[in-house]
Amino acid sequence: MSVPKSRRGESPAQYIDLAREIYVFTYNRVRLLPKAYTFYFSLPLYNAARTAYRLVKTANLIYIDPKQEGPVVERNKQRRRELYENAQGYYNNMLDVLDLAFMTVNHEKIPPSVLKQWVGMITDEISQISKIKRSDKGR
Repeated sequence: MSVPKSRRGESPAQYIDLAREIYVFTYNRVRLLPKAYTFYFSLPLYNAARTAYRLVKTANLIYIDPKQEGPVVERNKQRRRELYENAQGYYNNMLDVLDLAFMTVNHEKIPPSVLKQWVGMITDEISQISKIKRSDKGR
């Protein structure tokens, strides 16, 4: 039986979908940038989005089983936390590159509305990863 829309909450795995959405959005947007900026903006943005998406997916695959012995659980928690922190670092890097690109590139290639959407998705992802890290800490 499905849950009514009024009772639906935020899915814990929604951050994985958002990471993929950022990856696809970035891919589609960097293709529109002038070729002269490929090595300055396009490749760094694309590589950061791709790597962050892979890190988020990898971190999600690490299962923390409370039935296992202490050192194994702690090692899994540590590894998962490191992967999430690395992903957040890549997203912060993307924000820095986007800031520089917006100041440099013609605003027809990166309209303010697109930049706002892009930055919004990235900041949402960073905050969702922070929530996951907090919930992992409570385990």
